[in-house]
Amino acid sequence: MRLRKYIIAAISIIVLLLGSRAGYGQHDSSIRTLFRISHDNDFINLRLKPSDEAYTAGLRLDYFRVRNQRSGLFSFLPRAGQESVNTDGWSLMQVMYSPRDIERRIPDSTDYPFSGGLFVTRSLHSSNPVKKYSLRSEILAGVMGPPSLAKQSQRFVHRLIGYLEPRGWDYQLKTDLLLNIGFTAEKMIHDAAKGFEIIGGADARAGTMYNAASAYVIFRAGQQEAYFNGLIPQVMASGVSRKANFCFLVIPRAEVLFYNALIDGGLLRRWSGREIAREKRPAFTTTEFSLGLSYGVSFAWKKIGASVMQHMIRSATEDLGLQEFGNISVYFSF
Repeated sequence: MRLRKYIIAAISIIVLLLGSRAGYGQHDSSIRTLFRISHDNDFINLRLKPSDEAYTAGLRLDYFRVRNQRSGLFSFLPRAGQESVNTDGWSLMQVMYSPRDIERRIPDSTDYPFSGGLFVTRSLHSSNPVKKYSLRSEILAGVMGPPSLAKQSQRFVHRLIGYLEPRGWDYQLKTDLLLNIGFTAEKMIHDAAKGFEIIGGADARAGTMYNAASAYVIFRAGQQEAYFNGLIPQVMASGVSRKANFCFLVIPRAEVLFYNALIDGGLLRRWSGREIAREKRPAFTTTEFSLGLSYGVSFAWKKIGASVMQHMIRSATEDLGLQEFGNISVYFSF
């Protein structure tokens, strides 16, 4: 299997890095804010072969700041003890899904639908550098359907790069409200060597957009900040360091998906275009168990940084093929 080969290659990289002269950077507490621009796209893949299928693209803007005092809505959310470094955040994201055949004017009802979402996320990340664990809570609110502007975004990008025209957006899933909550917990499993960490994590999400639970392991190696020094040091170098930080990541994941409004149709308006006979519903809209692998590299120097990641997902319960997409992110801290 192609996925197995990627896993073996990724683990080999980690083993080689253990023999390298990698070390931790020292966290600069003067860096208290971070701005990130992040783009997912299934054009970004190792095969260099464009595709549009299922989750096809996402654009996200994030603003994070270290803020240890409790205030407002997030005062009741869990924190990682008295030593915790607490970072709150605002995020704006647009996502889109499309079928395998984007040139059909009337999409096949057994294929993935045309759909899009636009939402805001408010988050709190609390990390304990002494006990080496972190908690993350988030609240999401937004809209799916035509107000998400996914139709306009995909058509614009495809015209810009001269790719196939997506013709079925007139049949996209209808407007609905997206409300979700999410919670993530991470804990250091093993400090195997200087500059190499193994972290275990689990997350759960529930609401009108996405219901799922997953568990994962992060293998992290390179010259880097300690992972549990806070959210910002995970991706940024010390603000006073003369050295550039780099980090290689390998993240295997297992997930159980119960519901995805951008495939199944909105919960609040079930007539949104996907309420078809049960026996004719596509297999990928049922509860499924999937395995995934993410890997990539991040780089930071002083107050700027970037990362490139590759994500692969294969359903363990349905024959859906291997889904691949990549991510490019740019970071600015101040």
